[in-house]
Amino acid sequence: MQKQTIKITEAALTTTFNFDAIKKFIDYITENLKYPEAETIEGEVVVEYTTDEEGKLIEAHIKQSLSEATDAEALRVIRSYTDWRPRVIHSQPKQSKHTIPLRFKRP
Repeated sequence: MQKQTIKITEAALTTTFNFDAIKKFIDYITENLKYPEAETIEGEVVVEYTTDEEGKLIEAHIKQSLSEATDAEALRVIRSYTDWRPRVIHSQPKQSKHTIPLRFKRP
């Protein structure tokens, strides 16, 4: 059996997580992500987005595509969210990059 080493960075140990904000974000996506009417494919779109030190969304793009329609819907729902929070490390807000998979399943 091969031995594995896991590196835990200082940032991982000092990041403050706001679980209420995370739940609110997931609830928003669940309520607002719509399966495109003309679409027949199912699967996952992965969106990578960046928030700045003030908690504003500054960039979002598709990291893993499913279709043009699902990609557009994934970006729409991420860009329409308004309650972004900055990542906090050592009590300091920081710009941060995140990746989220969004699952599309026919109704």
